Amino acid sequence: MPPKTDRFYKNHLYKILSNPSNYSDTTLQELNSLLHEQPDLVDFTHPIEGSYYHVICRNSHSQDNIGFRMIYALSNAGADPNVTDGMGNTPLHEAIIQTFDDNNFN
Repeated sequence: MPPKTDRFYKNHLYKILSNPSNYSDTTLQELNSLLHEQPDLVDFTHPIEGSYYHVICRNSHSQDNIGFRMIYALSNAGADPNVTDGMGNTPLHEAIIQTFDDNNFN
C-alpha cells in the first residue's frame, strides 16, 4: 500500500480538484460520481496540503459558484471540514486568505 501522502495526490479526485481551469458543471458531475463510487477518498489528507477542502479553497475564487458546490459535494460525502494543513489552517482559513488575495487586501 502506498504511503498516505502518495494516496492524496495519486487519485482521480486530486486531479479533478487541482485543475481550477476545468471547474465546470461537468467537473462537478464527475466529482459527484467519483465520490459516490469511492467515498473513502474524502478521508485522504496530507500533512502539508491538508484536505481536499483546502485544495478547492486555494484554487477557486470568491465568485466561483462551482467551488462552493464542490465543497458542498465533499461535505455530503462526509469529508471532515476541520482538518488542518501544515500551517495549522483549516479550510475556512484558506477561504478567508483566498478572499483577501482575490480582492487585493494584501
